[in-house]
Amino acid sequence: MNRTWFLGIGLVGCADAASVAIPMDPPARLAGVQSELVVPERCPIWAPGNSDAAGSPPFPDDIYVACAVDSTGATYGIATGDQGPTDMVVLPGDRELGVMIAFRPDLPPDLRHLDLAGPNPVFRAFAAPVNVYSYDECCAEDLPNARFPLEVVAAGPSGILLSAGHFDGQRLQLEIDEDNARLFPGFTPDVLWNMRVYVNDAPDRHN
Repeated sequence: MNRTWFLGIGLVGCADAASVAIPMDPPARLAGVQSELVVPERCPIWAPGNSDAAGSPPFPDDIYVACAVDSTGATYGIATGDQGPTDMVVLPGDRELGVMIAFRPDLPPDLRHLDLAGPNPVFRAFAAPVNVYSYDECCAEDLPNARFPLEVVAAGPSGILLSAGHFDGQRLQLEIDEDNARLFPGFTPDVLWNMRVYVNDAPDRHN
């Protein structure tokens, strides 16, 4: 089962919780950032209707909690489990979208590697009108021209808020991935974590 369709430690006492608070002080907003996104105080855990009966953690070891956010202040759960719908999480368009990633209090990231514009950034983003259920062209990150730069809105030991920019009414697959080996040197979590969602509408299963 792939738990990172949009995106840990096992959240103690939170396996059935609707949301959890961002640990420690919230990350500081960067000077000069024009984004309309704000750092949430809490993140919902599960995608709508999802849960995990086996008690498996919803996020990889280096991530405490993560959720999608938008410029209206709304937050969206993105983890999928063994209970609930299998369709992609769908976010509304016609607004700015982003992701809040909260880190474990005992595992602060190396924030010296936040160049998001270079050839091998820690965080990459791709958006394209592709269908994840297609055998021919399933994934936005397989299309080099679909890559676009993210913007760091806020960052600190407790987490990072990334903006993917403003989305219109087009149905798109959005994928964002994180190079854990560079963000947490000396720690050996999953090498690559990724989140995959749709904007505006779910993909067609009959493609």
